[in-house]
Amino acid sequence: MMRRFTKVVLACAALSLIGAACRDAAEGDDESAAAERRAPTGSPVTRDDSVHSPMFRAWDLASFGPAADVGDDVTVVELEAALDSLPADRGVTLDLKEEGRAAGFAGCNRYFGDFRVEEGDRIVQGPKGATLMACPGVGLKIEQAFLRNLDASVRAVLRDGKLELETDAGVVLVFTAAE
Repeated sequence: MMRRFTKVVLACAALSLIGAACRDAAEGDDESAAAERRAPTGSPVTRDDSVHSPMFRAWDLASFGPAADVGDDVTVVELEAALDSLPADRGVTLDLKEEGRAAGFAGCNRYFGDFRVEEGDRIVQGPKGATLMACPGVGLKIEQAFLRNLDASVRAVLRDGKLELETDAGVVLVFTAAE
């Protein structure tokens, strides 16, 4: 738990330093040049690009895919059973916003971060933050496996009305549209 807290604190500090560097670099320049320098590489998700994309909505985690990295202390079968046992209002979620923000509930804590879509289905994720609630047992195991696979995802594919997040090894997370 302490290691995770340290990571979150370091990520926040890094984002602060990056923001300060961007502001300092923009001083003395006209606003459009400064904005161009701060823009992410690739194609950012914009409202115009995403109006027709069904990917931008709320999703519920349905299952861990066959290529999921679940760690050494639990199996995919155990995680699937635990996922099925979660109360309906406490399921694992992913909400993808048109503005390039991702957020949701990971099984124990809420999380949030940035992402962008490039080259059709390739996703590039920014750092994530999360609340730091302590959870007993299964919620924490689901969360650890979920966040590990979410962070490793490099592609988002819509198949049969489901959202599949993939790594180079294959499908790691499968979502259904939230009601």
